[in-house]
Amino acid sequence: MSEFIEECRREWKRLRVPDPIADEMAADLAADLQEAEVEGASPEEVLGSSASDPRAFAASWATERGVVQPRFRDKIRRRPLLLGAAALLVVLAAAGLAVAIFTSSQQSHAPAVTAPSPTATNAAVRVPDLIGLRMTEAVQETQAAGLAVKLIKRSVSRVPADTVVAQAPAAGDEVVRGSTLVLWVTECSRSSKPPCQYR
Repeated sequence: MSEFIEECRREWKRLRVPDPIADEMAADLAADLQEAEVEGASPEEVLGSSASDPRAFAASWATERGVVQPRFRDKIRRRPLLLGAAALLVVLAAAGLAVAIFTSSQQSHAPAVTAPSPTATNAAVRVPDLIGLRMTEAVQETQAAGLAVKLIKRSVSRVPADTVVAQAPAAGDEVVRGSTLVLWVTECSRSSKPPCQYR
């Protein structure tokens, strides 16, 4: 994964991320990937779909840390969009079921139509946007989405403790229900300047 980290460094340089911050981010990324390797996890499990796109991962992380200004990212929370999409799916499913029942009643030899069980397949779920949330709230949202969560603590100055500063897979990615979402959460350390505070 050293090539992945180097690609991230090149992208941070292109985005004009200050060298000390880029060095810190590269060290954090290397440590996280090494920790995952020791635990037997693949890079894809840590980085999600971003494992194949280091430039997008680097830009997203730099944006989340506030060291570059977002250019194309829509800051509107995705929750209303997800609720609207879920409502549309329910309406479409009901309409499809009604058509199927009507059609089966027209054909006397047709078998009865039953709605498929929602648990029959491992449905894909969309990863929620958890950046900036408190750790407890982020864990609750992750579990509500049907995903497992892994927390990685990182000391970051100028960010309140117990705040999510990065996530993988990225918000909006589709993953199989039950997949693990990795959250990087800030913690206080003696070296934090100024000292961070718990919210």
